[in-house]
Amino acid sequence: MEYELLNNEKKIKCYLQYIDDFGNGITNFPIIEGSVKNSILSLEEGDLITLEYNNRTYEGTFTTHFNKSSPGSLLFLKGSTGYLEISMNQEKAARRIGFKVGDLIFINL
Repeated sequence: MEYELLNNEKKIKCYLQYIDDFGNGITNFPIIEGSVKNSILSLEEGDLITLEYNNRTYEGTFTTHFNKSSPGSLLFLKGSTGYLEISMNQEKAARRIGFKVGDLIFINL
């Protein structure tokens, strides 16, 4: 399963490849030095990102540190593995949103 850039590369179809012990969802969508791999798009601190999952939409921001957000807020960040991670400050995103490994998600930049 590979990620796919859609709609002029503003929408990414990707999958959850791992959920860590903190409930963060690690996608198969690679980020290289703040840029979306194979595209001209870049992600900056504070950029609004929308997650579409299971016919629901969730909004969050791209960040480099959890302490820059309020508790319970949805965060998107480049994880230590180089892939986009879906997290929540002081909560388990997987439990709150309900996603699991292998699920299809859409990321809107």
